Amino acid sequence: MIESSPNSSLENLLLMATPEFNSEIDALVKSRHPLLYLTAKEEPRVIKYFKYFCEANGYTGYIWDSYLGARAINGQPGQCSEDNLDAEGILDHIIASVENSVSSLNQVKEFSIFLLLDFHKFLEIASPDIERRIKVISQKNRNSITTIIVAPHFVSDAVIDDQFAVLDFPYPNNAEIEIVLNNVLHSVEDRIPNIIEDTYIDKEDIVRASCGLSVDDIQSAYAKSLVKYKKIDVGTIIKEKQQKIKKTGILEYYDQKVKLDEVGGLKNLTNWLQVRKLAFRDTAKEYGLDTPRGVLVMGVPGTGKSLTCKAIASEYAMPLLRLDFGKMFHSYVGESERAMRESLLLAEAVSPCILWIDEIDKGLSGGQSSSQTDGGTTNRVIGTFLTWMQEKTKPVFVVCTANNQEQIPTEFMRAGRFDEIFFVDLPSEEERKEIFNILLTKKKRDPKKYNINMLAYRSKYYTGAEIEKAINMAMFSAFKDSAREFSTEDICESLTQFKTLYDMRQDKIKLMRDWASRRCILANSSPVKEWEEAPVSRIKNILLDEQD
Repeated sequence: MIESSPNSSLENLLLMATPEFNSEIDALVKSRHPLLYLTAKEEPRVIKYFKYFCEANGYTGYIWDSYLGARAINGQPGQCSEDNLDAEGILDHIIASVENSVSSLNQVKEFSIFLLLDFHKFLEIASPDIERRIKVISQKNRNSITTIIVAPHFVSDAVIDDQFAVLDFPYPNNAEIEIVLNNVLHSVEDRIPNIIEDTYIDKEDIVRASCGLSVDDIQSAYAKSLVKYKKIDVGTIIKEKQQKIKKTGILEYYDQKVKLDEVGGLKNLTNWLQVRKLAFRDTAKEYGLDTPRGVLVMGVPGTGKSLTCKAIASEYAMPLLRLDFGKMFHSYVGESERAMRESLLLAEAVSPCILWIDEIDKGLSGGQSSSQTDGGTTNRVIGTFLTWMQEKTKPVFVVCTANNQEQIPTEFMRAGRFDEIFFVDLPSEEERKEIFNILLTKKKRDPKKYNINMLAYRSKYYTGAEIEKAINMAMFSAFKDSAREFSTEDICESLTQFKTLYDMRQDKIKLMRDWASRRCILANSSPVKEWEEAPVSRIKNILLDEQD
């Protein structure tokens, strides 16, 4: 837990949470909202926050858990009795306290806050006694007590879930992370010379890497760094974050290693992305530019959509989080919605970042029949995501890919969700030349030793993934033949060994092109205008190149 600072209680509140959260909790408590539900995985931070909150506002604060019962939030004993140690007992105590706090003139004598730490376990399948007591608290007029249930995630019986106002307690912000960092550094400065001065150089990167971790996780990462390297190591912090994100089972942290210049073709899309990158600068905000929301990339499978998503993270120098829509849906009521909310909350905590949702059309495909097949769960999850897309203020750049436009709801593509929608077509001849150059270079071969013109000509209607497959097949064939160097002829031969997607789905691709021509911006540098029969002079030139 972070150490106490010399700031006032009000200043500490500003250090521990976002302005939005502070404003919301202040409004709910001052309006005497009787029941709040706070999702948080760090009980010590929540307790510390409300200790400051009560001090700043002159409230009396209490904590209850199933082991110790009720006690004052400042750690002083009191309020504990056999009557309020169990779940029903603490609710009876709160009801009685509400009635006792109102004078005969119907004036509130004292305002209090109760934090109930283990109470969500009693709400999963609430007994009739618990349900009735919750309703009584909710219906009390001029309520002098705000009861706040603190739990890792929202759990409630359907009978009473509408009695709560639900809030998410924010992850540590930059100011709080700096306090944790300073406390750790001061604790080891006598053992590691110049640790404070050396760390100050990388402080901004350290704080940014720590975003999205709990205080305990941050302290653990810092301690591990100091033991291994005698310094605060950004790489160690990122590995800690990768482990935390992996535990969600829905989000995945990618190490971005693909650069934007490794994406063959798609100049319209890559140029657009490079321009939007400028909007994340502080000067852009001062100029009045809005932070980009995201982009939807649709098109033919195998044309580089996912590769582009990975390259954006490298270009923008941001963490890349992949959200698996398929793992979002759980069998228990409310679990899918909770998983979506928690994933988006974590993405905001890690921001600025890239949130990548690959093949989102598969995740959205059940929306139309959701009310008949899953009780509306898919629709609620989609609705949660769309609302967040519309209202988010954090710099989370959302990148979605899709192969089938028919499975994407209309409301998903309306103005305001994404900054732009791009369509990726089959690569043109010039783009195929670029793809061959990139792929051969990745294979540590000199593209100048190959007849790129011939390869581009022979690979008409091939996707980038199919071109890569042909090169790999040529390499296997040459390696089998005494490990000789593979040639242009080997690749041309490989191109004839399998059916392309265009061969199998030509009508489908033409329908996609027709649909996209009226709704999307073309990601490729120019529309594909391939010749059906190449002029004799052109074929002659290609053959001459091959001989050279």
